[in-house]
Amino acid sequence: MARWRHLHELSVVSVFLANQELDVSERYLRHRVVDAHQAALKWVTHADALGVDSPDEREVAALQLESERLVAKYGKEFGRDWGWAAAALGTKSPKFTDIEKATGSEHLRPFFKLACQTSHAGPQGLYFELGIRDPDDDRIIAGPINSGFTDPARFTARSLTHIAGSLALVRPSIESLATVRYIDELAVRVAVAFAETQDEVEALGIGTRLVRIKTRLAKYWSELWCRVRHLST
Repeated sequence: MARWRHLHELSVVSVFLANQELDVSERYLRHRVVDAHQAALKWVTHADALGVDSPDEREVAALQLESERLVAKYGKEFGRDWGWAAAALGTKSPKFTDIEKATGSEHLRPFFKLACQTSHAGPQGLYFELGIRDPDDDRIIAGPINSGFTDPARFTARSLTHIAGSLALVRPSIESLATVRYIDELAVRVAVAFAETQDEVEALGIGTRLVRIKTRLAKYWSELWCRVRHLST
């Protein structure tokens, strides 16, 4: 789920950029300078505590000069986190949740938060394990487990479909649109196959070997991934 969470962020941003004017993509790429400048300033501030050398003063000054130039061009909102999306969203303090809402992805926010629980330091992570379905089971998972993989799989397939659709819009053609349609069908097959497999694993017991199950699912994943990669080339 933590890996899907990252993929979800990529999916949301790619869909957002694909549905905006080219200027927004240019802002996205140029915002790298703002991020680099902010990171450099933090590095300078904490260099002594970290026991490392500070960044070269000339490099920091160059980043500051370029960052200020971009802020002067795009507005002060550009100098903030997610500032590249400020104008497109019509807000002075954009957040990732705003981009989610603009792409119609806000319904995935509960699962996004769910994916954060066991990887962040919140108290809920002490009482919740994605791979354990029995609420009375207080074990802590310390390795691979044959449970809880259906949601990560179906969300991953769906996010890959959205990314594929965004890639297809870069150079739209009958072939690319047909490929996206097929990827969408594969995503549905992935969701069904993983759900059926999860039911089988639970019926047979948590210690069941997954050799046969992996064989069943691998064909969907390999084809799905190959199709997405083809669109990116």
